[in-house]
Amino acid sequence: CLNTQPEDQVITQRMEHWSLWQRMHNVRGRLIREAVLPYEHATPKAYEVTKAMLAAGEFTATALICLTNAAATGAIRALLEHGVRVGKDVSVCSMEGETQARYQWPSRTVLEIPESDLYVNVCMNWFDKRTEPWVGPYLLEPSSVNLFQGESTGPAVRMDRIS
Repeated sequence: CLNTQPEDQVITQRMEHWSLWQRMHNVRGRLIREAVLPYEHATPKAYEVTKAMLAAGEFTATALICLTNAAATGAIRALLEHGVRVGKDVSVCSMEGETQARYQWPSRTVLEIPESDLYVNVCMNWFDKRTEPWVGPYLLEPSSVNLFQGESTGPAVRMDRIS
């Protein structure tokens, strides 16, 4: 799991989801936390971190979950330059970036978060009228998200087989 974004509530929550998924599926993985400073670019950092790990022989994963599309973009570039076939030798996905995922190369497997218009409209209408107390949770969010399966994921071989 790769993060190069400054850690805020959303990024922390994504790391927690990844950690929970590991426990639920009895899978071990490494959390790579290499956050840039606020307002710095996360893509070049992900590229540098991944490239350094590949050069040192430290990257042995068959899959990489990136917390942001920026991290996935940088990591994929480093993998491709190292001769790793993304989607064949290693799967890469992102927890966000659905507006760009279909158009990147290879197309990125990503969680598709529904448009927020519906949720914002419900809140704005209530603020506008306020004739009755708010009913329901104070945090409105989708109950589920879709997965767009792009070319960046697929069955992977062990990294030690890659020259």
